[in-house]
Formats: sequence, structure tokens, C-alpha cells
Amino acid sequence: MDMELEVNNTAEKEVILSPWRVSLRRFKKDKLSMAAFYILSFIVIAAIIGPIIYPYKMDTLDLPNMNTPPSLMHLLGTDSLGRDLLSRLFYAGRVSLVIAFLASLVQILIGTVLGVLAGYYGGIVDAVIMKISDVLISMPFLPIFILISDLMSTQDIYSYKRIYIVMIIIGMLTWPGVCRLIRSQVLAMKGREFMEAAEALGIKDSRKLFKYILPNTIGPVIVASTMGIANGVLIETSLSYIRLGVIPPVPSWGNMAQSATDIFTLQYLWWYWLPACVCIFLTITCVNIIGDGLRDAFDVKL
Repeated sequence: MDMELEVNNTAEKEVILSPWRVSLRRFKKDKLSMAAFYILSFIVIAAIIGPIIYPYKMDTLDLPNMNTPPSLMHLLGTDSLGRDLLSRLFYAGRVSLVIAFLASLVQILIGTVLGVLAGYYGGIVDAVIMKISDVLISMPFLPIFILISDLMSTQDIYSYKRIYIVMIIIGMLTWPGVCRLIRSQVLAMKGREFMEAAEALGIKDSRKLFKYILPNTIGPVIVASTMGIANGVLIETSLSYIRLGVIPPVPSWGNMAQSATDIFTLQYLWWYWLPACVCIFLTITCVNIIGDGLRDAFDVKL
């Protein structure tokens, strides 16, 4: 009798975890991924609330204190116009991260929709989407942005409008990788039992896509979005560094790092460029580590 009660109590205590909770537990056990998550969270929070609580504004001029090194008054020093570089670093983080996040969102939306359509319908739909994907992958990225930058300059498009244009263009040119990933996932699911059962029951295509296929692609989409964010930060900072992306006076990590273009600044004015470069390095590294951790957490084979 006691044995039966013990078995029943043990059975009651057993909790069946959903795949999401299992993946979350596996991710939390990865110490490196969690460390990267905390560092990235700190950078994002600092970029959000830093400009609000920090006493200096990013465009306030302090001409008597031009080119001053880090001090108690200006924690990261000032630039050639006396502007506080920590306040500009906070705001630059906002700009670079917003561009990266929203460009990744555009990339994920386009890539997921086209990947699902290509994998599910196949035939001419698949062929057309894959041909467009091949063309975009083979196109030289930098000359396109040089052309677009010249067009924006001739149309007097500067400042914040330029940020939105850069964001949309990055997303529209980088979706083929996500599209191919989702397409391969859909092709693998089409032959599984639940899809054959849905086909036998005569369920509409729209219901099969939104109820059965899309939910099963969430894991790869999340992993792809993290990689897209890292790629977005890298592309934005690279373009801004060569003055094809965000241009001053609006700060971004890329155009702040662009200060390091001469030997004098590299050697004697290191506070101009080093903090921005550190933020770029930490953000891209942390996002990539988190992406690897999420990929391992969602991989049921491991």
C-alpha cells in the first residue's frame, strides 16, 4: 500500500515541460551564453536610459573644454567641439542598435514569408523566389550602397531620414539567407505525418501554414534573427565608418569609430574612437554567442 502511494506521489510530481521550456532550460545552463546575454542587456539598457539620466546632452557644445581626456566632469572626455563623448556614445548606441534590430525584423519578415511560400508550394513559386535570392546574394553590396548614398546626398536626405532608409535597405538586401533556412525547414516538414494527416482531412492551405508550419519554424527564426542583428550592427557600423550610412551630426558607433583615421587621433585622442569600437566588438560578439546558444538549445538532436 505504501509503495502504491509513493508511486502515485512521484507521478503527480512529474511535470511535462513544453519544448519551449526545455529549450529555455538548456539555454540557461550554457554559462557563456548567459554571460553574453547579461553583457548585451547592459549595453541595450545603457543605450536606452543613458541619454535620459546622463546630465550632458549629445549636442551640447563646451568650447572651453575641447579635446579633454576622460575626467570626473566628462567620463569619456570631449571631442573637438567640446561635446561629451559618453552622451554621444549612449545616443550612438540607440541609433546603431535600432537600425540593427529593425533591419533584422525586415529581413526576418521577408525571408520567413518567402521561405514558407517557396518550400510549401514548390514548382514555379519556388523557382522564382530562389532565382531572386540567388541574384541578391551574387550582387556586390558596397557599390549598391555607394550608389544609394549618392542618390540620398543629391536629394538632400540627411539625418534621421537617412537612418530609416539605411535600415530598410539592409533588411531588403539580407533576407535570402533566412529564406533558404526557412525553405529547408518547410521542405523537411512537408513529408511528416501531421502534414499528411492535415492533407487527408482537407485542411485549407492558409490554416496549414499558420497553424502547423509557421509555429515549427519559430526556433530557426529566433536563431536567424540574432545573427541578423549582429550582421546589422556590423553592416551599419561599416557603412557609417566610410560615411555611407549615418552621417554626423547624428552619432552612431560607426561614425564615432571613423575618428580613428589618422595617426595623431589613434595615438593621442584614443577616447574619440576606442569606446565605440569596444561597444561594436562586445555587441557583435555577444549576439553571436547568444545565437550559438539558442541554436544548441533548440536543436533536439543534441
